[in-house]
Formats: sequence, C-alpha cells, structure tokens
Amino acid sequence: MTGRNIICISASEWGGNYAKTIVEISKELSTRNKLLYVDYPFTYKDLVQFIFKGDFQSVLRVTGFRSRLKKIGQAEDSELYLYVPPLLFPVNFLSNGWLYRSLLKLNGLRLSVAVNKVLRDLDMTKDLIHINAFMPSLGEVTAKRFKEKTLLYYCYDEINAAKWLKKHGGRHEMNLMRISDGVITTSEGLFSRKKLLAKRCFLIKNAVNFSLFAKGKYDRIQNKTKIIGYIGSIDERLDYELLEFLFKQFSDYTFEFVGRCNFSAGEKVLKKYDNVVMYGPKSVEELPAFVSRFSVGIIPFAKSDFNKGIYPLKINEYLAGGLPVVMTSFAVLDEFREVADIAEDQYEFGKLLFQVLQSDSYEKQNIRIAFASGNSWKQRAIEFSNMISVIENE
Repeated sequence: MTGRNIICISASEWGGNYAKTIVEISKELSTRNKLLYVDYPFTYKDLVQFIFKGDFQSVLRVTGFRSRLKKIGQAEDSELYLYVPPLLFPVNFLSNGWLYRSLLKLNGLRLSVAVNKVLRDLDMTKDLIHINAFMPSLGEVTAKRFKEKTLLYYCYDEINAAKWLKKHGGRHEMNLMRISDGVITTSEGLFSRKKLLAKRCFLIKNAVNFSLFAKGKYDRIQNKTKIIGYIGSIDERLDYELLEFLFKQFSDYTFEFVGRCNFSAGEKVLKKYDNVVMYGPKSVEELPAFVSRFSVGIIPFAKSDFNKGIYPLKINEYLAGGLPVVMTSFAVLDEFREVADIAEDQYEFGKLLFQVLQSDSYEKQNIRIAFASGNSWKQRAIEFSNMISVIENE
C-alpha cells in the first residue's frame, strides 16, 4: 500500500516505556504513506491530576502551550505526524443517560473539528483510511466525520472484561463494529468472538521489532546465568499464586521483573521475596539487554476472560533473542507449542521451567529466532495492506 492517507485515533499514548501494538503498526504503515497519529485524548480531569502531581510538562502539552502537531523522524520515504488533541470532558464515570450521551457527542464534535483542520492543513483528506484503536466510544461519535473512504476498528483487548472500560465499552464497541468497514483483532480469542458481530473481521497478530530484540541473543549454553525474567507490566493479569510457588521452588534463582507496576497488591507479593528484583519501567531500547541476561523468559498470566484475548507482545521479544519461554495456557497459544513450553497448572509450570533450564541447545535457540523473524511488524503491515485491498475491492 503506497500513497494513502491514514488517520489513527488511539487509546494508546505514542510515548512511554513499553511497546504498543498500534504504535508499532503505525510506524510501519507510515512507510510510503502519510499517517496522522492522534494521541490519547486526555480530559480536564487528567489536567487537574497533572497539576496536583506537579507534572507541568504534561500540562503544557495537553493545553496546547506547546505545538500540538509535530512530524516524527522516520525514514525518508515516511510521513508520520503526531497530534495532541484538545482536552475533552470526562464522561466514563457517568451512567448511560442524557448527560453522558450529550457530553460524549460534544467530545466527538470537539475532536472531529480539531482533527479535520489538521487533515486539511496536511492535505490528507483524499482517500482517507480511518483507524480507531480500541477507543470505541469516541469511534462511534466520530465515525464518518472525516469523510473517510474506509473505517477500521482495531481491537487488541477484550473490552467486556476490562474493568476500566466495561461500564460503557461493550455497548459502544458493538455499535462501532456494525458501522465499520472492517474489524481487526490481534489474537485467536478475540477473533473468535468479534467475527460473530462484525460484517468483516480479520486476524492480524502482534509481532516484534526483530532487529532490536535480536540484540538480546546471548550464548546461554556456554555461559549459564541463574536469572528467570519477566518483561511487562506488574498488574492484575499475573497469577501471583503461581509466582509465589516458583519463587519458593527456584529459591537459588533470581527473578527479575522489568516493567511498570500498577497493582499494589501484586507489588506487595513480589517484595516479600529476597530472590525477586523489580527494575521498574525501561525504554523499549533497553529491553534487549535484559533479555540477554535471562536464562529463561516467563509469561505467568492467570487464566481469565480478559487474558483469553491476549496475544502477548513479549513472547516474540523473548524468542527474537533465542530465549527459552515458559508460559501458562491463558489463551489460544497453539502456534507457539514448537518454540515455547505451555503449562496447565503451577506444578507443570515448575516442571517445564526446570527442564528448559537444564536442556537448552543451540539448535533450539536458532529455531526460536527463526520463528520470531517471521513475526515482524513489517510483515504485519503487509497483512494490514492486503486486508484493506480486500475491503475496498469487494
């Protein structure tokens, strides 16, 4: 796909200390196309919180005292712009009544007027592709307001199981899927559910910045370490009963956690153990150095309705560095059975973890790396382009 205009309105901020699916795919789609990424729309409530925290950099950014629009440096054949939208009214806490619907429509009008002006200034109004990335409430009230040729809904989590979204999210998602030209899902679990509700549903799985995470390759056969590692958020997705079991069973190993912590109960569990180290959030560029330290990478997710819809970014990040992987059977993960070990319970998890720590080989490492190389974001962008061709040529 070349020469197209693309707008992405996203629930994910562009920056931050962890990889984001829609950000990575946007970078790839901006190659040979012009893409406007509309950053997460903050509300007046967020502004008050920024002020009380003393975060005046964010205050300046969201209030427009700094330029709302900037071009992000990419390759010469890329045009990628980041736009910080005007502040919106907080509505999610309201019940579904007249006030909620009125303020949501006002937010949609406010956002669409501002974004349409940017599209005109950038000469991006022709043959526009509009991607709404997991923000169905705003997607419903801004749909077709940019005179887009193609409207897509990008779904990367199970909205009905997300505590912070399920009050209104499921209703808006259903409405947005009905009016969208296509729905993109990122996991088998999401695809199996959303295809029943959307007129066109596609599966484009998550991937990895392979060239970056391949730097995490390390000769673990000759130079054994005793570090069991996890890259990702410390949050409600994790199985803390399983983790405590592992901390005790592998007491002679160090467990390293690299990522933000937004679940105080989970943090309290991890801090109880002397063989646990938490490094906090790190930039994506810093993560391969941690992968190279690990003896094995784990994905200790609990089995839940929310986790059923996950295709974990971290698995291909581990595999790109040749790292063995042990994970729970939290979702449909059959494609990884040749390159990772999947446990049904904590005892099997411990058994598999012990086995991979004792029996890794150069052949297995090379198989993992080859698998991850086929799951690059560039490949996903090709799949995305092919999907749009299918939609627009039907």
